[in-house]
Amino acid sequence: DHPDAVAAVAVELGLPLDKVHGGVRPADKAAFVVALQREGRQVAMVGDGVNDTAALAEATLGIAMGGGVGAATEVASVVLLRDDISQVAAALQLSKATFQKIQQNLVWAFAYNIVGIPVAAGAALPLCGIMLTPSIAAAFMGVSSLGVMANSLLLQATAPHVGAITARLEHVNAEVRRTAVEAVGRLGEHAAPHVGAIAARLEDSDANVRRRRTAAWEAGSMQRRTMEPVVKWLEDSDANEVLAVEAVGGSGRLGACSAGCLEPITARLEHVGCRTPHAGAIAARLDHANASVRCAAVEALGRLMEHAAPHAGGIAARLEDANADERWAAVEAVGRLGEHAAPHVGAIAARLDDINEAVICAAVEALGRLGEHAAPHAGAIAARVEDTNAEVMGAAVKTLASLGEHAAPHAGAIAARLQDANASVRCAAVEALGRLGEHAAPHAEAIAARLQDANGCVRFAAVEALGRLGEHAAPHAGAIAARLEHANADMIIL
Repeated sequence: DHPDAVAAVAVELGLPLDKVHGGVRPADKAAFVVALQREGRQVAMVGDGVNDTAALAEATLGIAMGGGVGAATEVASVVLLRDDISQVAAALQLSKATFQKIQQNLVWAFAYNIVGIPVAAGAALPLCGIMLTPSIAAAFMGVSSLGVMANSLLLQATAPHVGAITARLEHVNAEVRRTAVEAVGRLGEHAAPHVGAIAARLEDSDANVRRRRTAAWEAGSMQRRTMEPVVKWLEDSDANEVLAVEAVGGSGRLGACSAGCLEPITARLEHVGCRTPHAGAIAARLDHANASVRCAAVEALGRLMEHAAPHAGGIAARLEDANADERWAAVEAVGRLGEHAAPHVGAIAARLDDINEAVICAAVEALGRLGEHAAPHAGAIAARVEDTNAEVMGAAVKTLASLGEHAAPHAGAIAARLQDANASVRCAAVEALGRLGEHAAPHAEAIAARLQDANGCVRFAAVEALGRLGEHAAPHAGAIAARLEHANADMIIL
């Protein structure tokens, strides 16, 4: 992300600024991972885009988000099922618990068989007159399998460290208490027995502990019918309108509730209702004097997706805001509205010339989600293919590919990226040309040359792209056939 945004997040998380990196190019991400590995570290990399593929491939453990692009999920070792960053911690905890279960099951199976097999064979007959019939021996074998299965099913109830974490909610150090609140919040239903301890932190002597959104939000989601902790938090002297907007914007996480259960929350926003009817109250904040409140309102409406459709015009108006963060949030939010954003496609396209690279990248991606409606702006998107920012360049290539026939005149611009120094951009270009089908035929030779690329993602994409070119790929059948001897099974299948 932009260095300023990264620094802001680092401050909120309490990370030293020399430990965070912003504005990093894909190749530099991979180099950073390799540098850590050379120090003898085991490195996990979490990513969701083409620009993350090189680093994902280099990492000891590559983790792709569920909504990420195909290239990221191809090279990652683990693919999360949802776009929820807390699933990374859950995946690591589950993997440790799973390995423990494997060890337990092996010990159980070996011990059971070491005793059971001799008895079944008649070893106990001379000593104590015990003799098992074949049917009884078979039944005992089934009991062993049932024991292994029952022990494995206990994984569903695995949350071994909840108690230890909640014990830290009373720690003398405020930073430890704040971190414990966040950690317990991420444990979801496993932390339900401790919702009282979490809510108690809303009375903490330290304002940073009190105002942690996770405390009230997660307390509400775990105790869906009891909204008092959330209400109390909103009445805190340190609470502010930004957090109120965020809480109502995320009210879908608070589960089903009656109209009355959220009245104290929405009273703060001069609105009464439940869940998505809060869109009007949030939209009323789009013209707030405070830029942070406006930005929070735009982001909250973006999360409500189609429920925010009546307010598409208000969101689009924020595309011209002087605040770059707000423009970025507006582009993201409008892009999620689907067909409802069609009247504002021109305003989004205007952001392709924004002075902020993060806004430009968001605009390119938003146009990609709008499909046919973005067709008139294919030329402006194609101009971004020559951008100096690798992330913008990769997004532009991907978006052009999503435009189908409308991107045909720009196949040459995409093909020019096949020689890019950045592996992620090359991979995106190959994938894009593959989606253009017949229109990419003049570039079959250039695509085939990528079969020898040093990057595995690029080689994989090249085989797939040639497969879509039909007769035009015939001269390169030999090069494709050579991949049948590849060590990777997925490559052979492809």
